[in-house]
Parts: sequence; structure tokens; C-alpha cells
Amino acid sequence: MLLITDLDGTLLTSQKTISPRTRQALIAFRQTGLLNGTPATPATG
Repeated sequence: MLLITDLDGTLLTSQKTISPRTRQALIAFRQTGLLNGTPATPATG
């Protein structure tokens, strides 16, 4: 399983924080053993 997200307006709120609901979802996903962070590389071309 692959989780891909951007930050602004998706993972982060307009206040640049993670909502409690999103936090709980990430914790649940991580507990499956499938969540590993990786740095993003901006697309250029």
C-alpha cells in the first residue's frame, strides 16, 4: 500500500498543523507497518 499526499490543504490545515482526525489516521496507518516517511523531491522539467 502506498500513501502519497501533499502538505498544503491536504495533510496540513490552513494553520499549517495536522488535524486530530488526520493524526489518528496516520497513526492507524503506521500501526499496519506500512508507513515510512521519505523526503519529497519536487518535479522539475
